[in-house]
Amino acid sequence: MTIIVPTWEQVLARYVAPTRLLTPERYEAFTAVSSDVALTITPESTRTSRRLTQGDFERAVQLLGRSSIQDATRNSSYIAAIVEDFRRRP
Repeated sequence: MTIIVPTWEQVLARYVAPTRLLTPERYEAFTAVSSDVALTITPESTRTSRRLTQGDFERAVQLLGRSSIQDATRNSSYIAAIVEDFRRRP
């Protein structure tokens, strides 16, 4: 199965407005919102924001569909949710 991955520019454009998403494995809710060059991820469980960079995104998407995606970045679950969002809503 081929996984279609959005470009970083598409990700930033989609999440200009804060968007609530769920991680695919544990269904943990978080909000994604973009700035000019990064995405801010805020898990509802901690409400502690973290920055997701283009480098984080590109490292993780190369590993989608493999068990080692969690090794790419601490934000891998959020990246998987973002890719899933693009799959569901092209």
